[in-house]
Amino acid sequence: AESIPLAGASVPCARAFAMLQATGEGSMMLYGGMSGKDPVNDAFIIDCETNTFRLVYRADPAFCNPTGELATIHGGELVTVKSAGGNRFDVVSTIDPVKLADGYDFVKLMTTGVKKQIDDLESFFNQTEGAFGMAEDPEKLKESFDFLMKVMSALYNIKARKAGIDLELDCITETLNVLTKEKVSTKSLEDRMKDLRTQWEEIKKMVPEVKETVAPIQELRGDEIAAQISEFSAKVTDYRMDFTNRPIFKYETGFKTAYPMLDAANEEMTALSKEIDHLTNLANMFEFPEKIKEATETVAECREELVMVRDVWDFSALV
Repeated sequence: AESIPLAGASVPCARAFAMLQATGEGSMMLYGGMSGKDPVNDAFIIDCETNTFRLVYRADPAFCNPTGELATIHGGELVTVKSAGGNRFDVVSTIDPVKLADGYDFVKLMTTGVKKQIDDLESFFNQTEGAFGMAEDPEKLKESFDFLMKVMSALYNIKARKAGIDLELDCITETLNVLTKEKVSTKSLEDRMKDLRTQWEEIKKMVPEVKETVAPIQELRGDEIAAQISEFSAKVTDYRMDFTNRPIFKYETGFKTAYPMLDAANEEMTALSKEIDHLTNLANMFEFPEKIKEATETVAECREELVMVRDVWDFSALV
């Protein structure tokens, strides 16, 4: 018998009682076996023309059934029959290891991933340019708060993502270099990347001009939003005072009476949290995030105390 050289990115360990079966024209599968006293839980495809091994399946040997398994290749799939715990082999499982391995193929994953990254950046850049285009008509920004918010949101996203996008563009370039070394055609992706870099530089140049255009409108609207936040903060302060004096903090209330009150408080805090999310977004857009900080912390304290007092009532209901 001829020895097959151990060649390939991964090679099988020494084993006995393994299964070797044809999986197609010019290929065979090596599966399972014993390495000393320990079971082996992996599978390799052997390319008979190049005499190379390809790992297509590996799992913890602890998952091997102590009663052993019967296995065969059927229709390109690995079929196993094992015992559910008795004396009968009554559990049938199938797996397509080649298809599964292809789904985790490094080059394929990189190719798919880099295409998605480029698609996402193209979409983001186009949306940003569209939003910046609205700043060409200041009168519309004065009339439409929605238009103003789209421009402000675009400015905020550029500010928040600038460093990340610079890094992502460099990472995409590195990925394309790796794919080129793997003999993958990347010309169309490289052309799109050149356009992306040009578009990104143009967007960064537009930012100061757009900021200057929206500045007076931002200041006017910003005063209105700051007033909304102040009003909301006062409401949250009053809510906190009312919440801490509720019967849920008194033992004589009893768990039967307390639970409906706890549920009501949870709904109230959920509503407050939604308002906070909305106002936080506005505060970030208009560059005064500190104004919503106090209200956010107050609601968080109420939520924490609600969780603790519910735990107390849960324990009370059990004793």
